[in-house]
Amino acid sequence: MLSLLTFTNSFSLRGLYLQPNEIETLFSAPVSRPDLIRYRLRSAIARSLFGSLFFGWMFARRAPVPAFAFSGAVVAMLTLPMVGQAFSLVLGDAENRFAGKLAKLPWRVLTMVSVFLAIGGYFATMRGGVLERAEGRGFSYLASVWAEHPLARALRLPFTPWVRSISAVDLVHFVPWFAACVAIAIGLWLAVPRIPVDFRELSLETSADVARRLSRARRGLGATQGSASAATRSWRTPWLAGRGPFGAVAWRKAVSILRKSRTSFVVGGLIVALVSVLSVTVFATDGRDAFASAVFVAGFGTFYLCIGLRFDFREDLELVGLVRSWPIAPWKVFLATLLPETLLVSVMITLGVAGVAIYRQDPDPRLALLVAVVPLAVLVWTSIDNATFLFAPVRTNAAQDGALQNAGRAMMLMVMRMIGLAIAIGLAVIPYAIAAFALELPSVAAVAVGILGGLPIVLVEVGLLVLAGGAVLRRFDVARDTP
Repeated sequence: MLSLLTFTNSFSLRGLYLQPNEIETLFSAPVSRPDLIRYRLRSAIARSLFGSLFFGWMFARRAPVPAFAFSGAVVAMLTLPMVGQAFSLVLGDAENRFAGKLAKLPWRVLTMVSVFLAIGGYFATMRGGVLERAEGRGFSYLASVWAEHPLARALRLPFTPWVRSISAVDLVHFVPWFAACVAIAIGLWLAVPRIPVDFRELSLETSADVARRLSRARRGLGATQGSASAATRSWRTPWLAGRGPFGAVAWRKAVSILRKSRTSFVVGGLIVALVSVLSVTVFATDGRDAFASAVFVAGFGTFYLCIGLRFDFREDLELVGLVRSWPIAPWKVFLATLLPETLLVSVMITLGVAGVAIYRQDPDPRLALLVAVVPLAVLVWTSIDNATFLFAPVRTNAAQDGALQNAGRAMMLMVMRMIGLAIAIGLAVIPYAIAAFALELPSVAAVAVGILGGLPIVLVEVGLLVLAGGAVLRRFDVARDTP
């Protein structure tokens, strides 16, 4: 995992990354190219030192000989920065040589094809009834199947020296492999600075890219709130809620989603696909049905999508003062702003639930109740988030609410989300539980009673949250914005 993260991070740090405030000084100083790379390697290794000690301690707790595991893990973690720098230089050289040809490739299509091939390859490893045989045997059985697959064997071959040194049981097995790890680290330290790549132009571009990302983060813009792509600016956006004032507010937010769809749809689709695959795998080991897998998809899909996709007031903090002046009731503005994101998340989760049901070949009637509850649960989540944000606005980067300075706020917000969802889902399930268990009605009839009896109750809670959000929007003070 750490090697994969190091490799993917190399794509965003092509060449040699240097801080914007020091790059011009270093490039104009009488310093050789290898010395600049060594300076960067020293900085990266120093930053990895604490993490290497942590991983060494973690491996030492579970290995046969703690001292061997600690030493092997520390060397492995200190080797990764040098591997990452080598990847950055090689990828930068490839960009210099083939930039024109690479720019013509349909990267979005290739990305989606790669995702589908990866998912298809995963299920291909499960052929021969592996999932069925795993029932009742636990997730460890599936892990052993993956580990013994020829592709997995090939992928783990490069990691053999570090694995052998960490898991060694005596000096006879430890010393040769640990010596190989140290030799690889020393070889990389000597070889990486001598990679013949002209990284000056790439380093300037990389430094500017990182500066732009930091600037967007300081302004509170997350991964899905970037600039609109040129390909989507001419797309027509449907009027989801009519052509009145309410529909106009919803249409404006739908335009923001659609024109930034390249990122939001891909990120959302990947999240739902991964959660769906994980649900099928996990629940195949204990004999549970499609409904359990679908609940897993709905729960984790709601969690990750609502955190990652922020097409709401948190995207338009600078415009809230203008929004308050619109000739429409505040609660209508609040609901209309949240409606497009709620529909987007609900559609993605519904597709994931449908995919699980089709794969498991189990058209459980309870899935209809789940699909009906999902939009209301999403609206409860986003209403609590946005009402809290308008009550005490703070600029935070999407998917990074757990930063230390926001830990208390994130904890309180999560408690409020869980309470709101527990009330919403609990009230929605009460009529179904009475019909299914107390009255012992057939499954289809119980689901119908659940939908007709439970959803109106949840709508009352949603209505109260929307009214509360409108009241907070009415009292919003632009001066309370705390960057």
